[in-house]
Amino acid sequence: MQEESATTSASVILENSPPVVSSVDITPADPSTTDLLTCSASTSDSDMESLALGYEWTRLSDGSILGTDPTFQLDSSFSEGEEIQCEVTAVDGHGDSDTGLSTVVLSLDDQP
Repeated sequence: MQEESATTSASVILENSPPVVSSVDITPADPSTTDLLTCSASTSDSDMESLALGYEWTRLSDGSILGTDPTFQLDSSFSEGEEIQCEVTAVDGHGDSDTGLSTVVLSLDDQP
């Protein structure tokens, strides 16, 4: 008598979970018009994928893009009261993304 064996197979479809940008911070929080601004973000990905972070600095008064690095050096072309925004986009290996932003208002330069 010959034994019969049964073979079964199962398919599992794994769906990608998009990354999350939970917060974006600009330091210093109360910058003067000549400070070096640094943008940082808290991000996560439930799939534990590496994330690529993209940065975009914007002058809100005219919508001009100022830079795409995590830091931005202000200079004499900026005035008290101007709003500067940093937008951070996190992208996972599947191309899914999330975006967060933060804005600061410039104050007068510290006088000696």
